[in-house]
Amino acid sequence: MDFYVEEIDRKNFKNFLKDKIILFFDYDNLVIATGTEPRLMPTDNSDMEGVHYLRSISDVEKIKSSLKDSKNMVIIGGGYIGLEVAAVSKTLGLNVTVIEMASRILERVTSPTISSFYNSFHESKGVKILTSTSVKGINGDKRVSSVETSSGTIDADIVIVGIGVLPCQSLAEDSGIAVDNGIIVDEFCKTSDDNIFSAGDCTLHPSAFYNKNIRLESVHNAIEQGKTVASSIIGEKIAYNQIPWFWSDQYELKLQIAGLNNDYDHHIIRGNLEKIVFQYFTLNLVI
Repeated sequence: MDFYVEEIDRKNFKNFLKDKIILFFDYDNLVIATGTEPRLMPTDNSDMEGVHYLRSISDVEKIKSSLKDSKNMVIIGGGYIGLEVAAVSKTLGLNVTVIEMASRILERVTSPTISSFYNSFHESKGVKILTSTSVKGINGDKRVSSVETSSGTIDADIVIVGIGVLPCQSLAEDSGIAVDNGIIVDEFCKTSDDNIFSAGDCTLHPSAFYNKNIRLESVHNAIEQGKTVASSIIGEKIAYNQIPWFWSDQYELKLQIAGLNNDYDHHIIRGNLEKIVFQYFTLNLVI
């Protein structure tokens, strides 16, 4: 613990770990599971006191501490992270505003119908959602006091930024391993080096279902790729062939998604949106 890998010597099959003391570890097979890191706000004061990103348990503790003296929360980003934080914070009694640059929340992961449903549900709980709105700046002296947007100034004593993540691929890239918005792996999670594997959010892997390379950010993908790596290392090659699966808990609702939100031209709804128990299917119809 509390060490990080600074370099991979692929020629001599060694890891270099550094934290005041340099350590060397030999390997026969190496697994890179470095995950992702938050995409940072490209504005001034994005690291001001009261501005938070959510990725680790340390981030959670900092947010928890800030909530004690906060009344007005602004959430930048209307994806899973932003909306889950909005649900919890509204339940705690805060005034919550969600700012989304796209024309609808959850645009990258769901259909317009589901986006509209969740938008309405959050608003019914008292959350203010601003779509097609960009952030111009974050104001404050030592601590955040407001957020400047294309729709005006919004008071804020706590800001949560959830605008996506980037794959942690520099260790692999610096070692000469092939990357492309993720560490490139084959169906057995092997990288361009036969003795190095990779799994989780940091990988770009082939999807047999979609017939293209994709990078996923989900617990399900990380677990299943971990199993594939283990099988590959012990010589029991089992190709990774999973349909993407995601979930999100917001208030008393559970959103479960199988598959990606693209390449469809028809949809079917089973159940009742008003009763909040329904299934939504998207598909391509070839005539």
